[in-house]
Amino acid sequence: FELEGNNNIEYIAIIDRSCSMKGESLSTMKTALRSFLSNLPRHTTGSKEICKFNVVDFGTDSFSLFGESVITTNENLLRAVEYVNSIKANLGGTDLSFLKNLLLLAFENKQPQNLFIFSDGHTVNQEQIHSVVQKSSQKLRVFTFGIGNTCSRHFIRSLAKVGGGFAEFFESPKKVDVKKIYQQIQRASQPALKDIHVK
Repeated sequence: FELEGNNNIEYIAIIDRSCSMKGESLSTMKTALRSFLSNLPRHTTGSKEICKFNVVDFGTDSFSLFGESVITTNENLLRAVEYVNSIKANLGGTDLSFLKNLLLLAFENKQPQNLFIFSDGHTVNQEQIHSVVQKSSQKLRVFTFGIGNTCSRHFIRSLAKVGGGFAEFFESPKKVDVKKIYQQIQRASQPALKDIHVK
């Protein structure tokens, strides 16, 4: 096998703002997102590592907080936290098919991308999403956070599996485990194993 690493890392939070996330699920996701943002590696002046991040909302449509990923400065992260505090579950149905375009862009990006999907997993076109993520797994990894006590655990786990990542689950705001979020970020920061062959 080949151990692949890169000093430049990109963290993209993909957040489910469909109507099924209303109520406690939205509160749970906001709590998890605030913890996620506060635990991202900070960019320091003179550092050889360049850490960037973005927040991408999805429902029936999708859009990003920043036009393109930005460096993890305190100012940018504070803006992201303020944005998370303001979001509502008002973007229609749960449709992750936009991932196809996002993943295609990853092949034009020289730094490894890590997608962190926060969702209840009740999405359409699950098989198509699995296929797209699997085809892109050489360039990026997908980590998932299953939100709410009615989330589709099978889909959340399988999406992380085909994306070479890991899945965690939070049923309520009080059950959001900061340690699990930190561990997900740490996993994404580690070099990815590529071209593993078992005989």
